[in-house]
Amino acid sequence: MNENIILFLLLLGGGLWWFLYGLECFLNGGMGPFMHLRCLLQDISWLIPYFRTKYIKEMVEYGNGTICLSQPLLYQIYCYFSNKKVEYASVTYQQIREKKLYKIVAKQYLPGLSHFIFMHLFVPLFPLIVGVCIHEMYKNWSL
Repeated sequence: MNENIILFLLLLGGGLWWFLYGLECFLNGGMGPFMHLRCLLQDISWLIPYFRTKYIKEMVEYGNGTICLSQPLLYQIYCYFSNKKVEYASVTYQQIREKKLYKIVAKQYLPGLSHFIFMHLFVPLFPLIVGVCIHEMYKNWSL
């Protein structure tokens, strides 16, 4: 495969990541010129349990609100096809403070390693993977 095509596919993957991750950051309240970098650093810090718990502690320290903890996506799909109702648990900030549920809430509320791998490794490399697959299929089909 030509180096120029590989470079183009990597740049395309970088642009795809920049757009999708920027959209995710913006929808989660990120703004400013270094929004991508701030969100990326936050995602990296959330991979460490201490910083996940610290983020939840800071978020619920003085506020009054509720966090909705949803079920995993596969369970939601299972409920949809088996006509079961998906149960959502909601926890108030006061309950989190009183029962010290920081670690449990952080684990269910914040994105984990699978989100990080998908968004920061798979999305940028996706055009290259597809390009290599198409190139290999074309190479094998030609006589």
